[in-house]
Formats: sequence, C-alpha cells, structure tokens
Amino acid sequence: MFNLEVLAEHGTILAGDLEIFIKTDPVDGAFIYIVCPLPGSAMRKPEGIIWSF
Repeated sequence: MFNLEVLAEHGTILAGDLEIFIKTDPVDGAFIYIVCPLPGSAMRKPEGIIWSF
C-alpha cells in the first residue's frame, strides 16, 4: 500500500497521473473492475484491443 497523493505532492508522479489509478478495497473490487469489461471487448475480439503508450 502506498499513498499516491504524497508521490504527486513531492513531484515523483504528476498530479494528472492520479486519474489512471483506481482505489479499491477489498481486492474483489479490483478484480471486478478488470474482469467485467473483458467479455464485451478483449475476450471476444482480440483485434479490438487498442494499445496506447
């Protein structure tokens, strides 16, 4: 566990980076966040995955 807000305050990460993380407790929440969208997208049609870096 780590405090992302403190990392942003000290300039380790950008404040805007906080938007790419989700906070969830317990782990079941993270699992649901990741797995539920998959049947409608990546699992059915792999060509639909858009990688952006």
